[in-house]
This record gives sequence, C-alpha cells and structure tokens, in this order.
Amino acid sequence: GRVIVILSDKPKEEVEDSLANVDTHGSRIIIRRGDTVSHEDLVRVAVASAKSILVIIPDKRASVDASDVSVSLTLLALSTLPLRASIVYELQVRVCH
Repeated sequence: GRVIVILSDKPKEEVEDSLANVDTHGSRIIIRRGDTVSHEDLVRVAVASAKSILVIIPDKRASVDASDVSVSLTLLALSTLPLRASIVYELQVRVCH
C-alpha cells in the first residue's frame, strides 16, 4: 500500500468518520488539519514529495462559484511549490437552461 495524506480544514475525527467504510487497499491514511491554501500547511504535509495530488471540492453544498474559487486558490498555492506530482482537480459544472 501507499501512504495517503489528507489535508482538510475539518476536524480529524470527522474526516476519519467519512472514511470509515472506504477500502484503502492496504494504504496508510494520514489526516492533517490545515488550510489547503496555506504554504506552511502544504509544506507540513510534504506535498512536494507527493506522486499525485487530488484537489476536491471541500463542500459539495457550496455554490458553484465558491467551490471553484476554493479549488482555484488551492491550485495557486500548489503552484508556488516545486512539485513532481500529477495534479487532478474537481470543479463543479453550472448547467444553464
């Protein structure tokens, strides 16, 4: 298995509860509380040594604009670091009728 680090602004216990039924395929999950736009917090979780980085929408109930701004700010923060990783990010889609 791999080591998977989750950086979230949510309490560790809440993140652990949300992962309770997830099959990790033998990977070790490390949860750190912090801000994904904070240079210091990104360095603290060793993001520069990551092989892959997933940037997900922090709150699915938030507006499309707020969610996309949050993801964009995280991507900007990541761009200030020397990364070797592939970055996959999630954006919401606005459907116009």
